[in-house]
Amino acid sequence: MNNIYEGLYEKLAHVQGLLCKQEIYGCTEYGQICDTGREQGRVLAMLKIKPEISTGDLSYLLDIHQKILIEILNGMEKSGYVQCTQQEGNKETILVNITEKGREFRPAEKDSCDIFSCLSEKELQDFGEYLDRIIAFQETRLAASRRIDNRADWQKRAREHLGDEQFDELIEELMKRHRQAFIVCH
Repeated sequence: MNNIYEGLYEKLAHVQGLLCKQEIYGCTEYGQICDTGREQGRVLAMLKIKPEISTGDLSYLLDIHQKILIEILNGMEKSGYVQCTQQEGNKETILVNITEKGREFRPAEKDSCDIFSCLSEKELQDFGEYLDRIIAFQETRLAASRRIDNRADWQKRAREHLGDEQFDELIEELMKRHRQAFIVCH
């Protein structure tokens, strides 16, 4: 039975990887701008809401380090999506303006349904029900295993339990693994 579980889990992981690749390939026409979850897309989405904003405010609102934001904006300016200018009377403040090209930009429509076209209507209904059961099971399991209500409380208790040095090493390793998993998918 464990072999069946492992095989299904590997297949789900493989599907996840393929979906990530499809997402990446779908963005090749516009670069990262087509995905509003990525930095360039997030910047463009914010500028559509607020067409002129300082880099400081944009950095704060999007939670992007200002040096990284400047690099992103330089690329977007070269592509014609934004225009950056120094604020009159304050040479340290850079204002970012969305251009006409940026306002008109519309990400390519994603056709996420095409991956299911190999299934019949009955198979789609069954698959949906299977996924619903798996989701409900996992959510119940995760809710039951949460003994600590919030991250700050957990971090405080873990730091007290492990000591500062061991706790910091643990967090560093967890972040390293998270970054590696993120890179594999994106």
